[in-house]
Amino acid sequence: MEDELSLKEDESRYGPDRPFVFFTKRFPAHHQVGLHYHHTLEVNLIDGVTGKIRVEGRDIDLSSLSVLVLAPDTLHGYDIAGKGGSMGIFHLSIEALAAYIDIPALMGAEHPLARLPCSHPAYGELKALIPPMAEAGMKNRLEFLERLAGLLKILSRALESVGKGPGFPVVSGGGTELRRLVAFTESRLAGRIDLESAADELGFSKSYFCRYFRRATGLSYMEYVRLARIERAKRLLSTGLTVTAACFASGFEDLSYFIRSFREAEGMTPGSYVREKSSEPHPMVRPASGKETILEPEG
Repeated sequence: MEDELSLKEDESRYGPDRPFVFFTKRFPAHHQVGLHYHHTLEVNLIDGVTGKIRVEGRDIDLSSLSVLVLAPDTLHGYDIAGKGGSMGIFHLSIEALAAYIDIPALMGAEHPLARLPCSHPAYGELKALIPPMAEAGMKNRLEFLERLAGLLKILSRALESVGKGPGFPVVSGGGTELRRLVAFTESRLAGRIDLESAADELGFSKSYFCRYFRRATGLSYMEYVRLARIERAKRLLSTGLTVTAACFASGFEDLSYFIRSFREAEGMTPGSYVREKSSEPHPMVRPASGKETILEPEG
């Protein structure tokens, strides 16, 4: 999955013959992913994971959920305790699916998914639906589309409950200032970034910016920058760069600090990360070990 160099997901890998990815992560050690967003619908199938996800400025306890749904363009970041557990992560490109089905027209709104609650009792059914759907992939398009119809029915049931009776959190659709800040940070990761320039980007004073960012994300801005640089380093390491080259290309100025920060965020050193990546099987296969891999449909 770590093949693009942007904090925003690269949509170019999706298409009519590849409308989704599905992979599994295990969490034996503390794991953090900084604030980011993508244009795909994301479904997290959660099994024994402890920690939290920060979604559009609010914290959600992962241990209280079995399935979490994130609408396209939802700002989110993970802080996982690393006490075991795993997460199946499914990304579905609405744009790529347009070759087969017009989801906005089908669901009766221009941007229907923006109102999806992140949790809902109906989502429990996705645990049984998504893995075989991903397994079928585009090898059997009829089966894939039949299971896709089942997924859309579940999402529609969740949408119908929004604003009726006991509420389920709807957390997408906001964060314009934060998305602007994500873009600003992304463009400057390889160079120097300071609080003053970030505050100026939003027209805030430095003190107000610090309070605003921590309230919205649960992190200081510079901690967010550190995590964003680690994510960039992971992507660069996956392209074959050395640890030293990835360190400096990601904006770190000290190799020892980079290795220490990487270990704190990922539970392993950059060198161990490279070795683990190189030992993974072809991404068309999702092994029983549950290492982070991509299960992609065949063209």
